[in-house]
Amino acid sequence: MNQTVIVIGAGFTGVCTAEHLRRAGANVILLDRVKPGDTAQASYGNAGLLARAAIVPALEPDILPHLPKYLFSRHSPLSLRWSYLPKFLPFGLSFLRNATGARVRKISKSIEMLAHDTVEQHLALAKGTPAEKYITTGTFTYLHPDKKDYDSNRFSNALMAEMGVIPEQLNLQELKEIDPALGDAYQFGARYKDNGYLSDPAAYLQALAEHFESNGGKFVLGAAKAIDGQSVILQDGNALKADTIVIAAGAWSKSLAADFGHKVPLEGERGYHLMLKSTNFTPPIPYMMTDAKSVMTPMDRGIRIAGTTEFAPLDSPPSKRPHELQRTAVRRLYPTLTWAEEETWMGHRPSTPDSLPMLGRTKANPNVIFSFGSQHLGLTIGPKLGVLATQIVQNRAPNTDISALAVDRFD
Repeated sequence: MNQTVIVIGAGFTGVCTAEHLRRAGANVILLDRVKPGDTAQASYGNAGLLARAAIVPALEPDILPHLPKYLFSRHSPLSLRWSYLPKFLPFGLSFLRNATGARVRKISKSIEMLAHDTVEQHLALAKGTPAEKYITTGTFTYLHPDKKDYDSNRFSNALMAEMGVIPEQLNLQELKEIDPALGDAYQFGARYKDNGYLSDPAAYLQALAEHFESNGGKFVLGAAKAIDGQSVILQDGNALKADTIVIAAGAWSKSLAADFGHKVPLEGERGYHLMLKSTNFTPPIPYMMTDAKSVMTPMDRGIRIAGTTEFAPLDSPPSKRPHELQRTAVRRLYPTLTWAEEETWMGHRPSTPDSLPMLGRTKANPNVIFSFGSQHLGLTIGPKLGVLATQIVQNRAPNTDISALAVDRFD
């Protein structure tokens, strides 16, 4: 492939795309305002999951009756800054319209297409690179207060079963045989196979980016201000020219994507993590605490609890409540867990109203390709988006149906 491609954004989607393009023979420039793995990226603070099981969007029919409770309870993992409501309302209403059974079924099939082989995609991308050592394969267990709570998710359980995602069901005794330190707060587990996680997401991303650079790729530290024809105009006034430009800048993609003839309803959905360091023990596997909507993952630097959802202005300061809720969830899960220090973090997930990324060439400038909007699954589907974006750059028809990701679907 004898062309120059600029990839804007050095998070998981951008780095995976840049590396796939480099391997396909393109001259690739990876551009970002921060270096890969920086704390300012959503890619830094995720739960580290290669979440093959996470194929049903967060808002689905089983959740709808509980939505008022989530929005108005101080103990809810979902929050909205009410001063932000007028600006958020169009996105929120569209988000609700996509929570019907028919829409969720279609959306889940597209997520499954992107996520079903996440472990294989990451292993293939990282093979022979320093990033390979950070991947662990295995199971992922959803923890419920009781069996009744699990059974109440009738729609999502049935939909997942249709797509072959069927868990092994574990009672409290079986859970404690695997992990004796568990308390009694979660008495039922749904354990899914064929998942994986990263022991250090930031180090993994940095290792992939360094491999990209050491094998001919170029990284440029700079902020993209605008796209003019086949040039990216930087904040400092300089310009980078290319045959093709891929916008993969996560929640910051919206301003760059605004001038290409498409409605881009992208929201910076805020997620939080709590990293517990120097703990007295470590969980053997990742857990999803279903009531807290947070994931606990064992990592090289400690135990990470990541999750919750907050809608607020992109540049507003972090809230304290999500971390308080995460500390409470940790103590319920592991009553005897202690730690010497902790790290708190907040980042912005790039979310669309239908929970699917926008992928494809733009109407106003076919040299510009959108590849953003992965919501909670940026790490999980990053390599697959990189493969698909590379095929689009090459003018090759993807070998799977990506019509649900079309960049004009909100027009």
